[in-house]
Amino acid sequence: MENYYGINVFISSPGDMIAERNACVAVIKKLNNTRKEELKVFFNEKTFERMIPTVVETGKSLQEGVDKEIPMRSIDIFICILGNRMGTPIFDTHTKKMLYKSGTIKEFKDAYSLWEKSGKKVPHILIYHKIKKINFEKGSEDEKQYNDVQEFLENFQSHKEHPGKIQNFTKLKEFKELIENHLLSYMLKFSNQLKSIRSKSDGNINDIWKSFAEKMYLQSASNVHPNPSGEVYFSYDNVSFPVTADSSQRTRDKNELMKDVNEIRMMAHAGYSYLDIYANRMRNTVEQCLIHGGVFKIILTNPYSYSGLLISIADGAEKNADYVLKSVLKRLRKSDDQKEVISQIENSQWFAHKQRGAIEGYLRFKDKFMNQIQLRMLGFDMYATTLITEKGAFIEPYLIVSREEQRGMSTFEVQVGTQSYIYKNVEENFEILWQLAEPYEIYVKKIERYKDNLCADIGMLLDGLDHK
Repeated sequence: MENYYGINVFISSPGDMIAERNACVAVIKKLNNTRKEELKVFFNEKTFERMIPTVVETGKSLQEGVDKEIPMRSIDIFICILGNRMGTPIFDTHTKKMLYKSGTIKEFKDAYSLWEKSGKKVPHILIYHKIKKINFEKGSEDEKQYNDVQEFLENFQSHKEHPGKIQNFTKLKEFKELIENHLLSYMLKFSNQLKSIRSKSDGNINDIWKSFAEKMYLQSASNVHPNPSGEVYFSYDNVSFPVTADSSQRTRDKNELMKDVNEIRMMAHAGYSYLDIYANRMRNTVEQCLIHGGVFKIILTNPYSYSGLLISIADGAEKNADYVLKSVLKRLRKSDDQKEVISQIENSQWFAHKQRGAIEGYLRFKDKFMNQIQLRMLGFDMYATTLITEKGAFIEPYLIVSREEQRGMSTFEVQVGTQSYIYKNVEENFEILWQLAEPYEIYVKKIERYKDNLCADIGMLLDGLDHK
């Protein structure tokens, strides 16, 4: 299966640059048609014109529609095109106070702020200015607009607020040549990054996440990094560090991801937040999906497996997970009762509170929605907790990023859109594990067998340790 990477390009400009906006979209379509297959990279142009139906439907202002439907954190390249007008001011709806001199300025400030937070990596910012002489009356609106543009451009001088280079042009043909050369250079750059990372990982999902984790850990000075990576292979909307931090925003984002969708797919060790009847974090949104005819597919860890034992040990561990595992095995070696393995699992917070609560919630859903909801149990390692809908995905890989600071299995959580290679990879892996996992209704009939098999496996492991 061929995988392509979509580069999100936001085009910002006042109303006097319509010809240039159209030219930019035409260049993007040309590059997609001529270079996509060769480079495995293509552009998604994001423009306010696409938001007009949404704005009409919701009754919001055009800028509100743009801000909601095209979050700046999802943008890879920000293009700003200016002439002699800055645009229409934005006012606070309650106080009527002017917030920005124009929507273009607001969009630029949003992009620039993210660029600074990302360590001056993304979004890439391209600014073009059309030089054209105009005659205007002193004190007129045209003069004010012209002065606003000049004031904005002055901030890009070396000693000013936004030092950087502006590309000047005089004719439309010149602009098209500029934008095509610049966008093609980004296409080539991203394609080379993609080839480099693919060659290192060879498509193996654990290597892919390891590479990603190493890059993210180097940038983990603060809790949240909106799209900090310039690596095209890892296109994503948001990364949270650590997952144990305040999760209220991520919960809202996950609920939004599950609204108005046809199918939700979730894989986790416990699934407590989605299923438990008392958790109230995401269960209500799941229920609304089911009420409207949606499907919910769940994969949970089989607790009576080696993976289940490791989770019960790691959950809430205050020390290095490897250290805790060795301590538990040492304790089991001193015991003649192999059933202590089962007690370790069933007395853990993860099993007794989280997974039991989740399964009870599942059974209540099952009584009400029948085949719309399906649960399967997986008896071997999951690579991540995942939430997938047709709108995007959340992924929390089970990796240890820093050996000096190992705590259980928590590292970070990534939010991606449907164009990301990560989304395609996670979707494929979910379907593979879904086929390998066992339907819950079969699992419950074999629980005692799973317990016996786990005790026997741990017994052989301990016998091996005794002979060392």
